[in-house]
Amino acid sequence: DGGGDGGGGGGGGAVGADTALKGTRADAVADLADFVATHRTLLELDVSNSRTVVVSGGKARAAGNNVAGCLRLELLPLFDALCRNDVLRVLRVDGHYSGDRGACTLAQALALNRGLRTLHFDRNGTGAAGLRALAFALKRNRTVNRWPLPVVDLSQMRNYGSARHSLAVIQQRLARNLASPPPRADDATSRRRPRPAVYRRPRQVFGAPIEVVMHAGGAAGAAAAAAADKAGDGAGAEG
Repeated sequence: DGGGDGGGGGGGGAVGADTALKGTRADAVADLADFVATHRTLLELDVSNSRTVVVSGGKARAAGNNVAGCLRLELLPLFDALCRNDVLRVLRVDGHYSGDRGACTLAQALALNRGLRTLHFDRNGTGAAGLRALAFALKRNRTVNRWPLPVVDLSQMRNYGSARHSLAVIQQRLARNLASPPPRADDATSRRRPRPAVYRRPRQVFGAPIEVVMHAGGAAGAAAAAAADKAGDGAGAEG
């Protein structure tokens, strides 16, 4: 046990021991979704056609490739978790045949996600409606710039003609994101400007005190607001 503890201590902020998420498929996906939503060092996730996911050293990869392991709609909680994760850069989720519902759920997450760069999403039974939802999501998403053509799903579409426009839109928006990458988190242009200070001194109005409202800001702004407040009190006393 002592040797194991020593090895874990040397890992620093990385994931120490390999962790296998097992049990029922729904439980495994729920555990993985919680992990993705809260983990801040996971950069790559591969859950392509597998029921067992092994997490190690900042990466999570599928253990095996089993056709019987298609998660279908059980995969939806993982897509929901992407709404709360802006760290993950690569997502591989092929071969689960979650259909248009899965594609639409992924599209909702992509519209909110601000970190993902590369997406592998094929052999999921995506139809024209799902492809249209993903194209619409990329209108808002400015980070995903690589998505290999889902050739299997396209070949299995009953009405490929209706999906051509969505496919063209997806390609255009991927090229847009590649040409104009998002600013880094430490870029000064991406920082929010500080809110101006608002200060109100508590006073008595009909025997009831007014609630103090103060926002973070510069001391000069607070002093100016307090001076204006005092001047108002003086004018009221003279009246």
